[in-house]
Amino acid sequence: WSPDGSRVVFRSERDGGGLYVMPASGGAERIVANFGYEPMWSSDGALILFKRSAVLPDLPTIYVVGLDGKPPRPVRPDVLGQFHSLHAAWHPDSRSVSVWGTIGEDDLRFLTVPLDGGSPTTPELSAKVQIARRKRLLQAQRKLTVVCLPDCLVTGVAPARQATASASA
Repeated sequence: WSPDGSRVVFRSERDGGGLYVMPASGGAERIVANFGYEPMWSSDGALILFKRSAVLPDLPTIYVVGLDGKPPRPVRPDVLGQFHSLHAAWHPDSRSVSVWGTIGEDDLRFLTVPLDGGSPTTPELSAKVQIARRKRLLQAQRKLTVVCLPDCLVTGVAPARQATASASA
């Protein structure tokens, strides 16, 4: 669903597969990308963030596309290209993407990356996050928001799907 509830974006396998947008009340759909999985609307409804594929690790894995007919563009391959695996979600400002993933085998990173250039930022969190298959463990010295996607993002923001955890003193 788009943030205002007027449109939906979805994956279809028709005509070789891709992402489509259509009015929530029904009507004609239109293709916005001829590839992609797991689409997510920006909070302002102007852009859609999506994965290219889970099986093509050598290509940029996260893309954005607007509704203006322009082709999808990779999200900052200069930054995201260093990740071995990653998960992404929109920052509430709709101009940045927050990314959680691994660089190498054990180096977990959380970055907020501006779409149109600029330096990524790393929140200063005093937390140890361990991700295990289907289980989440959070030990923190202050209240944090855990956004559960395929794995968890630790942020200071509160998107729609969230669980909040407080560490015991």
